[in-house]
Amino acid sequence: MTRAIRAVHSSFYLVGENRFDRRRRSGHVGGELLDQLARAAPALRAKFNLDLRVRAIGGSKKMVLDEQRLDLLKWRESLEKGRRRADADKLISHIQADYLPHAVLIDCTADQGVADRYAAWLQRGIHVITPNKRAHSGADRLLPGVEAPEPRRARHFLYEATVGAGLPVIHTLRDLVETGDEIRSISGIFSGTLAYLFNLFDGTRPFSEIVREAKRKGYTEPDPRDDLSGTDVARKAVILAREAGLTLELTDIAVEASSRRP
Repeated sequence: MTRAIRAVHSSFYLVGENRFDRRRRSGHVGGELLDQLARAAPALRAKFNLDLRVRAIGGSKKMVLDEQRLDLLKWRESLEKGRRRADADKLISHIQADYLPHAVLIDCTADQGVADRYAAWLQRGIHVITPNKRAHSGADRLLPGVEAPEPRRARHFLYEATVGAGLPVIHTLRDLVETGDEIRSISGIFSGTLAYLFNLFDGTRPFSEIVREAKRKGYTEPDPRDDLSGTDVARKAVILAREAGLTLELTDIAVEASSRRP
């Protein structure tokens, strides 16, 4: 059974090597998302009549804006050559144009400062999509203020990717709770990063070398210490517990770390 589990883990994390290389070169999660949108946009327009326009891309230092749409096939060049300094307020004002029916902001960071802005953006009527766990696992839980939108300013806050890498874990859990089921326990492998690291570690290479390799491939959090310390797993546990109806804080999670060297 142990060998079978290791084989399954290997298939998940090693077969798609080229895909993760592209994500690393393009700036991790945000870059891979833009590449996927570039590939999907023509089909979305043809099959679903969905005119998806990316009008702004922002990094930690620079941003690039366009009144109509950015060319997603050349977004890297646009961002590299752009001269606008990153400014979240100006970016938000730009994407929420009066002549467009919907404004969506996708946060692909793990930054607390960005997560702190969600409530204000949602109140403005901007849809927010994010894998950032900090908004739902922090002391100031975001849900109460944003999940009951005014009818005239309906907006969506989508955070399925915070747990399970986009698998319908949170959606399924919420459906169970809303239909009257009582969640008694949740079990699973909460960290794909740690599963990957320990699947590869056999003592022939330094553990630190495997961690650096995983970071280059985009498997880890922006700061791998969040994975190694158990903080990332604790945040996911808080998010799931809150979805199940528990009042839980991150400080309530006991994380045990081994003091032995691997």
